[in-house]
Amino acid sequence: MDDYKKRIHYLNQYIENPPQLIKDFTELAALTTADLDKCVDISNSNLGDQSWQRLAVRTAFSAIDSVCYKLKELVYCTAKHINLHLSERDEDLLLEFKKDKQGVYRK
Repeated sequence: MDDYKKRIHYLNQYIENPPQLIKDFTELAALTTADLDKCVDISNSNLGDQSWQRLAVRTAFSAIDSVCYKLKELVYCTAKHINLHLSERDEDLLLEFKKDKQGVYRK
């Protein structure tokens, strides 16, 4: 099974069970926030150590990326669950896949 079909198969489980997607999103947000809090606390305790400051910044960007990715899943699955029509372009943006000239979905 190619990556696109795996992604759709994975998301179909959430479309059938939206509360699970919301629960997973909430857990991810809490986990990334906790990680970021730890990094910031350690960075503040070691103000002269640039490595902790860099780690805090990388963790912040990772948290943002993770939350954005899950929010895209949340929007896609919610739209599908309520039978809201999404344009092909919107689906491509939310799934982070694009059709190439041969009509094959690619990352």
